[in-house]
Amino acid sequence: MLPIFPNWRSRNKTTLMQTGERSFIMTNTEKIIDFLERDNEKLAEIIEDHPFQIPIKVIAEWWHCSEDSVRNALLQQGFLGIAQKRPGKMNYGFVIPTGHFVRWWCCQFGIQ
Repeated sequence: MLPIFPNWRSRNKTTLMQTGERSFIMTNTEKIIDFLERDNEKLAEIIEDHPFQIPIKVIAEWWHCSEDSVRNALLQQGFLGIAQKRPGKMNYGFVIPTGHFVRWWCCQFGIQ
């Protein structure tokens, strides 16, 4: 019998997972599908909690990065949201409109 470890890998790149009383082997494709499903669930939670604007902190926590990293991405690329510096101000203001972000996310990952 094979040992049951969450990260155990066999020669054919499968993982033996244990859930409750039963265990099963998860293939690479199943791992990817599971990851994407959990990611989509998280996006749905964010949409529900922040229907108009997503705080920088929420995206940073989701992506496991610093808030400064998200702000730099907004400054450099602008794909995620809007970075604006008003005349006479020292700091930028950052906004991530929920609708814009969701459309960008869906285009990036082919979600319909």
